[in-house]
Amino acid sequence: MSDPVWYRRLVSRHGDAVPAAEHLQIRPDLQPIVDDLFHALAGYPVRVYSISTRDEGLVIIDARVQDDIAAADKQTVYRILEEAQERLNDL
Repeated sequence: MSDPVWYRRLVSRHGDAVPAAEHLQIRPDLQPIVDDLFHALAGYPVRVYSISTRDEGLVIIDARVQDDIAAADKQTVYRILEEAQERLNDL
C-alpha cells in the first residue's frame, strides 16, 4: 500500500476519483506524478481503477473512460494518461 498520509491527502483533494489504497502500489518518489495525474483528470469522465508497479521500473495505470465522452475529451484523457505513464516509467 502507498503512504497512508499521502493517500488521505489525495482522497481529500480528489474524492471518489481515487481508487482504494490497496490499488495504488507505487514508490514514494512517484507520488507527485500521481498527484499531477488526478489533478489533470479532474472534470473528465474517467475512472482510475489502479496504479501499480508490476516489475522493476514498470508502472501500469488501469483507467477507463465513459462511453459517452466527447471525442476531443477522449483524446485529451488518453494524452494525459500516456504522459503520466511515461513519467512513471522514466523514474
